[in-house]
Amino acid sequence: MKRTRTVKTARTIEEINSAIKQRKTLLFEPVWPSRKIMQGREFFFDNEKGSVVEVWDIRARMGLDEKRYRSVGYVESYPELPKLSYAAYILPEDLQKNETVILEDVIKDMVGLTTNQGAAYRLKKVRAVWTGKKFKIDYSPEKNIQIIIG
Repeated sequence: MKRTRTVKTARTIEEINSAIKQRKTLLFEPVWPSRKIMQGREFFFDNEKGSVVEVWDIRARMGLDEKRYRSVGYVESYPELPKLSYAAYILPEDLQKNETVILEDVIKDMVGLTTNQGAAYRLKKVRAVWTGKKFKIDYSPEKNIQIIIG
């Protein structure tokens, strides 16, 4: 049985330049951060140090001394904004139409993990089929989303 190959993703100018210098074919796609991918953060003012403390895990706030720390805000936002508004898949030279591959770092934002605290994280890798022009991603929330409770 033929082994499923992995397709790498270039997300920086340096990675794109390196692939081009190696005469690799690139498939560019836009990067659109999904509103479904987010993490909540609460901000507390530390009265002793005179500075703000950022808390990502709501369980951590339970141990904070209410006399020392005062909540000053809460925000839900995308966890890490991309540096570029595009990325590129580095295509293997002999990629065949209808070949199934693993996209090591899928460009399109899809939820891959959720928590009972409301956070949702990007799917890192996924199976896809090469159509000859683009990748048809094999994704369904029921199959691909992991749920963490605790």
